[in-house]
Amino acid sequence: MNTVKYKYIIAIGLSVILSSCWQNRKNQNSIINNTINQTDMDTLVINEKKIREYFDEYVNVPIPENAEDEKEYYISEEDFKIVIPLIYNSLKRNGFRFISDSAYQEKLKDIFGITPNTKSKQLINHTDFMSYIVVSPYDSSLTAKDIALIEFFYGNVFFIKKYNFISPLAKISDYVKFDNNKIVNITSPTIIYRNKYLFNDSKASLTWLINNDMRFLELLVKEFGYDKDPQINKAVLEKINKEYSTNLLALDDLFAKKDYNGQLQIHEGLLKYISETTTKENQDFLSLLDDYCTIINDMDKVGRDLDKRQLERLYGKFSPQERAKIITYILYYIQKLLDPNEDYESFTYSVSNTFYMSKLYESFIFDEIKKNNYYNLPGLKDMLDRVDTYISDKRELKEEYDKMRRLE
Repeated sequence: MNTVKYKYIIAIGLSVILSSCWQNRKNQNSIINNTINQTDMDTLVINEKKIREYFDEYVNVPIPENAEDEKEYYISEEDFKIVIPLIYNSLKRNGFRFISDSAYQEKLKDIFGITPNTKSKQLINHTDFMSYIVVSPYDSSLTAKDIALIEFFYGNVFFIKKYNFISPLAKISDYVKFDNNKIVNITSPTIIYRNKYLFNDSKASLTWLINNDMRFLELLVKEFGYDKDPQINKAVLEKINKEYSTNLLALDDLFAKKDYNGQLQIHEGLLKYISETTTKENQDFLSLLDDYCTIINDMDKVGRDLDKRQLERLYGKFSPQERAKIITYILYYIQKLLDPNEDYESFTYSVSNTFYMSKLYESFIFDEIKKNNYYNLPGLKDMLDRVDTYISDKRELKEEYDKMRRLE
């Protein structure tokens, strides 16, 4: 059987990067595949006629040796609707517990930040499902029409109505094979474990995802701002910490991002996790946060050997006011880590960004803090009052700093 070559226009450089995370086929021994039986009452009826037509047209087709291109196939809305019952049946046979509409809406709000009233260029509503279009980097010039052109691309997320599960984009042959002319429903372990974790709270499924599907977990944190699970926070931070020294863009959208409505989102749960778990013995995540803060604070202060285009992507998307807010949140959680510890030096050797330093040299940030009522961060005003008291006795620190700047 010849393999069909599927061609997709690569939109904003993302679809190919994310495609593999939807196609993970590891550990299938524990996953159940089934021959389709249309009389089985606990499964959904599939469109067998359409499935056979698809295989006859795109899969079971000999390709001449001198053919320049194989027949192109683009997944359509109708194609995807044929796949939905196949995915449902796979989930059913593998122990997924389908939840009520109200419970599903609560999960979508809690994990993905999506409600029935959500208005976004990235969210496209259909009768049977909603499509969430993952497009990065942020580009304010993109219109809803531009984004809709890449709706049926790998990397996007589909929220299935009525049956209440999520799915990646999938073509029919991802979930069907033939055995003696009988249709066999193939099961993807990836879709089973994602849905069991998200909607059945399965810890075993989360373990599988950490070992086999980190790109999806990274997507949850970066794209949707899901930073409430300590295990995911830890796993994603460990992944980024290994990557960003050679690829600064690994930091993109990690601690803050702009959605496609142009709204700033700060991943406060991730900042809180770093503040609460950093120890004197393990400061890797603190250093990661400190480096990001340096870039956001002033791109020109970063080493000249770094890729300026990558720095601009991290820095340039935010306005000065947005950067001030991001920096404030970061410094706030760094300070919450430092304040209970008398031995500051155990931490500050790897931290260049603190309120103590910023108060001396970055007046704009503090003007923004006051203008925005301290961003309603509990205890921030008292924290800054203590900084003022500390600095009143440390003016020589500023003088030394100014002297160094004059020598540069």
